Amino acid sequence: MLVILLITIPTFLLALLKRSISALKGRPLTNDLRKNKSLVSPGLGQEKPSKELSNTWVLLGWNAFYISDSLEVGERTNISTVTEAWLEKRKHYFFDKSISVVSETSEALSDVWLKVVQTFEKLKSREINLIIEQSEYDTAALKRSGGAATGVATENASLSRALPKGIKSKDVPLSISARSCTLYFFPTTVFIEQGISGIISTLEDIQVRCWTSNYVGIAPSDSEVIGATWKHVNVTGERDKRIKNNKKLDRYKVDVLELAFANSGKLFEFHFSKSGCVADFVEAFSLLRQQVRMDALELLP
Repeated sequence: MLVILLITIPTFLLALLKRSISALKGRPLTNDLRKNKSLVSPGLGQEKPSKELSNTWVLLGWNAFYISDSLEVGERTNISTVTEAWLEKRKHYFFDKSISVVSETSEALSDVWLKVVQTFEKLKSREINLIIEQSEYDTAALKRSGGAATGVATENASLSRALPKGIKSKDVPLSISARSCTLYFFPTTVFIEQGISGIISTLEDIQVRCWTSNYVGIAPSDSEVIGATWKHVNVTGERDKRIKNNKKLDRYKVDVLELAFANSGKLFEFHFSKSGCVADFVEAFSLLRQQVRMDALELLP
């Protein structure tokens, strides 16, 4: 009985070891990833990369994308192919399944990008909200809203520097994150994450605008207060004295940043409590778009 047991255990361990070695042989090791030369996404006349292919290096330019398996420029492709490759990589959690992104930047573009980063830092506010729904108040609701004509549903948002899931890069992008979405700003592109889906847009596809809007409520400490009102008002907009414990409210300004994406039809509207913080970012972002386009024209044959 003891002899049978001693023979059975080594046999089991040997079979397990053989199975592990066989699995490893069927999967390229990390050090050998960049030696794989079959890395081209669909749409370029070759087969779709398997899940076990190596990292994809994407050089991002003005509406120009390149797929390669090294730091050298590879096959030219389009934004849809790059997006598909990114979404495919985001499904994996092990074995370094990610796209490594390198942004194509000239010296002039790097200078403008620095201004974008500096103005992005100035966007930090006590309150940042993503607007997800707006509705007009009727006459009855106006009496309970401190005179505000429009109600908004919002999500809290925050600013940071972080990489999208499935992306590796030395250039850590600027990010605006809310519960339902996150926008990542690279020097020449913007990545959008919404749940399991994602979109990549070139700067050519993005329009940015800013303006100020007035809020009614308890003003954050960094807001510009422009007046006062009451939660319950009469038809003339004055305090309704019939209501007990009628709360006094502030009227204050917020800065609005709107980003419209032509390629997907998506529109994002962020409200910042700090007055006067958005205009400089919009100006710097517009200069970035111009510089990327100028760099692209210089590369034309």
